[in-house]
Amino acid sequence: MNTFRTEYEQGAAFYEGPDDGFIKVGVKDVDLSVQSFAREVANKLWNIEFYVSDLYEGRLHLTTKLHIHTKGQPFFLGNIYREGDKFGVWSRRITNNKKPNAAESVNFKTALRNAAKHLQLWDVAELAGRPAYKYALERRKRMQAVSSEVVDALTRIGVVNDKAPVFKYLLTEVNGNRYVGEELRADVDEYIQQKAAYEELQNSGQFPLFVYVSKDTNNYDCMDVMNVDVDAAYSGSVRTTMARRLHDWDALFQQLLPKMSVLNVMNKKEYVSGAGMKYSDNMFLVVLEGDDAT
Repeated sequence: MNTFRTEYEQGAAFYEGPDDGFIKVGVKDVDLSVQSFAREVANKLWNIEFYVSDLYEGRLHLTTKLHIHTKGQPFFLGNIYREGDKFGVWSRRITNNKKPNAAESVNFKTALRNAAKHLQLWDVAELAGRPAYKYALERRKRMQAVSSEVVDALTRIGVVNDKAPVFKYLLTEVNGNRYVGEELRADVDEYIQQKAAYEELQNSGQFPLFVYVSKDTNNYDCMDVMNVDVDAAYSGSVRTTMARRLHDWDALFQQLLPKMSVLNVMNKKEYVSGAGMKYSDNMFLVVLEGDDAT
């Protein structure tokens, strides 16, 4: 499975969208000083909408910062603002040590070029970053918990590990259905159960399918999917396959629906063995047979 690494932003401020306490506005609703900038940015970028914090409800004419959103994107592309005589652009794609993630200019045309350059669409690998890292942490946590149950069962049995000759003999007795005492038998059964659960966790879920559910430009339901190597998922970077877009006429689209239905009734960010994790209402990590559906 060919994979590539993508860097993604860690800051929570980048992961806000229209439903996170914002109001949709028109150019004429906001402060006069930013109107011309907003109007020209709208001409430069295709099909965008402007939003402001709902803290400005009832006094929209005072706001000089506009968040940029476009259809099919879960988060804002960034924002534009007016600060004194400067026109500013704020985006995850801007590197600026002096003023993080901001590009400012007193030159109107330069500011427009900054907007066109830096207010970019989110790609699927970027969207997969935070969910994949959370999934990796939760999967690891579950494996550690089950591993502890295995160790506790061995401790109650009275052996250091399952390689001990006395333990192997005990397993032979239990498998032969010989009487070894009720408590000891219960501990051995617990060990067998937890050991099997650990091996199942270890052998599945390393390459889940990241699924982003949205609508395409024709308003058809679609899923953007890619496999994620969760053992290589870190805070700030993720390793994935290339993204594919699925529609309801694709076999994989239909294959994913039952598992996503299971995940939909679970708590967000809860790892479910054999199924995956629901990160948000439109982002999932789904475990399929063989962990590879691409």
